[in-house]
Amino acid sequence: MDLPDSVLALDGNTLLPTVLKEDVEAVQICGGPAGLEAELQQLKDLSRVNHEMLIQTEEQLQKEATEDAQFRNQFGTRWTRPQSSTLTKNLQDRLNRFAANLKQAAESDALIDRSVREHSALMSILDSRPIESALPSLSRPIMSLDASEDSIVGALKQSLRQLDTLGAQRAGLEDMLKEMKRKDNILPKLMATAGSHEDLFRKEISKCDHICEEIAKNLGDQEQILMHIQAQNDEFAAIFNFEDYKGKIISSLSYSSFWVHTPANIFGFSTSSLPDDPIFDLSVSREKTYKQIEAAIAKYREIKENINDGIVSREME
Repeated sequence: MDLPDSVLALDGNTLLPTVLKEDVEAVQICGGPAGLEAELQQLKDLSRVNHEMLIQTEEQLQKEATEDAQFRNQFGTRWTRPQSSTLTKNLQDRLNRFAANLKQAAESDALIDRSVREHSALMSILDSRPIESALPSLSRPIMSLDASEDSIVGALKQSLRQLDTLGAQRAGLEDMLKEMKRKDNILPKLMATAGSHEDLFRKEISKCDHICEEIAKNLGDQEQILMHIQAQNDEFAAIFNFEDYKGKIISSLSYSSFWVHTPANIFGFSTSSLPDDPIFDLSVSREKTYKQIEAAIAKYREIKENINDGIVSREME
C-alpha cells in the first residue's frame, strides 16, 4: 500500500538519512557541481601560464643557441666558450620533461572536462538547496471541494499509529510466552506425577491460554485496522493523485537499481506491520533516489579530486 512513505511524501516530508544529508551539505559547502566550472577554469588558466612559460623558455634557449652560432662564425677559434648545446643540455632535458608533462596534463584535463559534461545531469541534483527540494513530493489538490484532505490524512495517520501499537503489544505478549517457557521446568512435575502425562501437559499449557487469547484478539484487531487502512489509503491516493506522484518517482530514477530498506517513523509509526506492494514499493523507490544521490556525490568527489591533483601538480611545476 506504499505506506507510510506516501504519507511522508505529502508536502515534501521525505527526509534524507543524516549521513547522506551531511555528505550533500559538504559538497555544497565546497561549491557543488556548479563550482566545478570555476575550478576547471583555474586548471585551464594554470595550463595556459605553464604553456606560455614553456614557449618563453624555448625562445630564450633558441636565442642563446643562435647567438652562440653567430659568435662562432664571427670569431672562429677565438670563441672558446663551450657550445650552446653542451651548456644548455640539462636545461633542455628539463624543458623536454616539462613539455611532456604539459602534454599529459592536457590529455588529463580533456578527460576531466568530458567527465564533467557527461555526468552533469547526474550531479545537478547536488545543487538543489535544500537537497530535499529535488525529491518528488506528493502535492495537495489544487482545488478542494469539501476541504476533507486534512481529515483523511489525519485518520490514515491515526490508523497507522494504532497498527504500530498493536504490533508492539503483540511483541510484548510473545516475549511473555518466551519468558514463561524459559522459567517453567516441567521435568520435575513429570517425574513426580503418578497420573496421566497428557492431563499434566494440558494443565501446563492452559497457563498460556490467557496470553494466546490476547494474541488472537490482537490479530483480529489488526485485521480490522488493516481493512480500515486499505479503504483510507484508497481514498488518500485518489484525492492526492498518487499515481501521478509514482510517475514522477519512476522518471527521476535513472542511475540505480539497488536498495536497502529503512523504515520511516517521522509520524510515530513504522512499516513493520504493513503488507508489501508487489508492483510498486515507495520505500524501494526512495532508496533508489538515495542511491542516485550517493552516485552523484561519488562522481563529484572523483572529479574534484582529479581537478585538485591537477592544480597542485601545475603549481609545483
